[in-house]
Amino acid sequence: MCRYVDDYFACLQEECVEHGMQCFAELVRLLLGDTSVSEKKLGFGNPLTILGLVVEVGPEGMTCFPSGDKILKWLNVIS
Repeated sequence: MCRYVDDYFACLQEECVEHGMQCFAELVRLLLGDTSVSEKKLGFGNPLTILGLVVEVGPEGMTCFPSGDKILKWLNVIS
């Protein structure tokens, strides 16, 4: 504890996801301060955008593709 937390991922039952996320965020805020976790960074579900990639898990496996807001930015970087 008391180390910088960038991302935390977990697979949980759907009923537990939001509650677990809020508990974890509250713990981080208690340890690192009220501004350590932004509400807009608290995301969950399937699909989920992680660092500009939309990650979706299904019966066939996992797929990843760039989120809409990153496509032009990444194309410019590649060019």
